Amino acid sequence: MYDSQKYGTFWLTGPVLKSYQGLGGSGSFLGFPTRDQSLLNGAWAADFEGGSIRTVGGAVKIYRK
Repeated sequence: MYDSQKYGTFWLTGPVLKSYQGLGGSGSFLGFPTRDQSLLNGAWAADFEGGSIRTVGGAVKIYRK
């Protein structure tokens, strides 16, 4: 779980969490999560202050804003 005063408390899990932590978590260019991780068209998705993480066909994709 990640918490910020601006956005609130959100959960991350699995490959999305592992990738986020590998980048440095909230200290990375992604910053804090802005909503809960969710299932989007059969893939996990999480949005952050500075971008997003998606799982596409089992592969993790990281996007900057």
